[in-house]
Amino acid sequence: MQIVIMNISLNKKCNLKEKIDTIYSSNLSVVKIIACVAVIYSHSFTVTTENSLGDGLSQLTHGQLSFGGLSVAVFLFSSGLLSTKSILKQTRFIPYLIGRLVRILPALIMVVLLTTFILGPIVTEVSVFTYFTSVETYSYLLYIVLLPVYSLTGVFIENPVSLVNGSLWTLILEMLCYIGLYITLKMQFITDKKKCALIIISILCVIIGFDFLPFLNNFVAYLRPLLMFFIGMIYYAYADKIILSTKLFICSLVVFFIGLFTGYSTVAILVLLPYIVICIAYLFKQNNFEFAKLGKFTYGIYLLAFPIQQTFEVYFNALTPLSNTVLSFITSLILAYFLYYLVEKPSMRIYKTKKEKYKI
Repeated sequence: MQIVIMNISLNKKCNLKEKIDTIYSSNLSVVKIIACVAVIYSHSFTVTTENSLGDGLSQLTHGQLSFGGLSVAVFLFSSGLLSTKSILKQTRFIPYLIGRLVRILPALIMVVLLTTFILGPIVTEVSVFTYFTSVETYSYLLYIVLLPVYSLTGVFIENPVSLVNGSLWTLILEMLCYIGLYITLKMQFITDKKKCALIIISILCVIIGFDFLPFLNNFVAYLRPLLMFFIGMIYYAYADKIILSTKLFICSLVVFFIGLFTGYSTVAILVLLPYIVICIAYLFKQNNFEFAKLGKFTYGIYLLAFPIQQTFEVYFNALTPLSNTVLSFITSLILAYFLYYLVEKPSMRIYKTKKEKYKI
């Protein structure tokens, strides 16, 4: 007997492999957009309030998890899932690496240059001459080669935090994950289920270790997204074994929230969130909202949002976190639109042309 609540059948089931290899998930695009907004909202408490207790989720989980941390987990999981699908089509390292760099670097380079030579001179608290003659100013360009630099001369120094772009650290982590993914492929951890099981066991050991090895919690901000990427890889490797079920989805959702608010947020994120995301992405009917089309701008929003939030704090320091979020998201989306069509899309088009011509 079919039981239907809010147009969702409680008996609905499907195999992940059948879905992930045959459809484009507009639902996942919507999830990523919502995650973008959540990251901006989480950061708004950092850039607008000194000694803030953090966003609502951070307060409810006693600092264990913020909306930003939750969103980063979603991004890294989906990246691990889709990157694994992609790498199985391109198993040579150099072409694989070039493909990743073409996707990441052009937009990053543009944002770093605009931040250094346009935004920096406008908002700096020092003279333009001092700004352009400072070594610190040009050190920021190291971000182009994924070496983290967090400050520019005199920029945002009167704000609650002086970070120029507090989001970019995850990009470096993701690039390391791409390299790790290639290594696991070459060692057959993706294609050999027995070897892949070793990764699962290792991840479970780390999850258990958060309770028995307290020092691991000092690195949870880095370990959690790293593990989520490789959990995404495992989900694709075992896609033919994973059954998506409405009943399991609802159970996972309930236990997930219980875990968040009972001090087990890291376990909830690593064990239950991947299944929740994958069900939203592939189990339920794909939405046809125009909103989903904004998914292609999420990388640009990610690159642009933090310095935009900081700039609003410079000129409108009475903004609340919510108003900073709204203004920053709208501004980031507009600029991300131009970044996509003027930089990201042309770069990918040129890469595909060269790839076909030179058989890369």
